[in-house]
Amino acid sequence: MIAQNEEETDTTTFRLGKKNIIIVDDETQDTLEIKRERDFYSHWSSIGLGINSYFASDFETTLPSDAEFMELNVGKSWEVSLNLFNFDLGIVKDFVGLNSGLGLRMNNYRFNNNTILQPTYLSPGDSLQYSYDMVNNYKKNKLASYSVVMPLMINFHIPLKKDNHHLIFAAGVEGGVRIHTFTKLKMRDDNGKEKIKMTDDYNLSPYFYGFTARVGTDEFMLYAHYDVTPLFEENKGPELYPFSFGLIIPFD
Repeated sequence: MIAQNEEETDTTTFRLGKKNIIIVDDETQDTLEIKRERDFYSHWSSIGLGINSYFASDFETTLPSDAEFMELNVGKSWEVSLNLFNFDLGIVKDFVGLNSGLGLRMNNYRFNNNTILQPTYLSPGDSLQYSYDMVNNYKKNKLASYSVVMPLMINFHIPLKKDNHHLIFAAGVEGGVRIHTFTKLKMRDDNGKEKIKMTDDYNLSPYFYGFTARVGTDEFMLYAHYDVTPLFEENKGPELYPFSFGLIIPFD
């Protein structure tokens, strides 16, 4: 014989300002729970994966002769972003709002040739120096930089009928500071695999700003960035302007 004991639970919810107050009453205890409703949430906290490259001046995709050594294998030049801190300000309920935050961006520029960038501490003068390795065949040859970024964006959210999701359009400006830059060479010789990593700033602009945009839903979005600041400091490297595009998955 099986005895079954059912406990009844009563829940009462009422609103006070921007807070929901929930009172749960069962046979053992009373629970008071207070939740603050967020009128606007931008979903900027996310992880992203995309492709990055750069334009010459006037948005030319063909590099000038003084920048041909920077030619990329675009299909293997990846950008990875991790946006952890999110700050939102609603303007019109959950339809229009501003957002900012802090994120980490990793840009990998995979060269399409055997270009070797010389670290600045080994180069005479201020300009970026490079050479071509005509002997070795590199499996990987890239310039990489890690940056901390902060956006300021305006968001427009259009409600969708399915599961309370939104169609999201967001655009604005973004600034950043480069915190780590290096080159990495990977090759195979008679002695096996060899990796060479050299850390230097390579005359990259330490600070940068540009434009950014997103479109999608609160489940996934497409994004694009374009930097107004050249990749290299003035007169210390070719005039190139980074851009990237890809997919973002919000955390919530």
